[in-house]
Amino acid sequence: MEVSHVELAEGASGERSTPKTTPQQRLGISINSASRRFTDKLGKFDTNQDGVIDAAEVAAVVDELVKEQALQRVYKFVAIGLFIVVIVLIGALTGITWAIVEMSKETKAWAA
Repeated sequence: MEVSHVELAEGASGERSTPKTTPQQRLGISINSASRRFTDKLGKFDTNQDGVIDAAEVAAVVDELVKEQALQRVYKFVAIGLFIVVIVLIGALTGITWAIVEMSKETKAWAA
């Protein structure tokens, strides 16, 4: 993989502007110089299809991963909550079954 760099020119207002560059001049990871194994995987992250994974595209991937981790935490709590609900329902059904069995027993002895 090839990482290349270009200096950004400062405009009149003091802001940095991005010059028009080729993939070899920009700061980023050149997909073309990567092995075939990495080319397929890195191609998914190259949103503007210019052959270079730049800082904005890396930031987008990191943001996506952070959101995915947050969702995993939410799913974990939902799964734990559902498990607790199932356990409580099983306990309630067991208790109701036990109460019905106890009520249906014949407990009076008749004198003969």
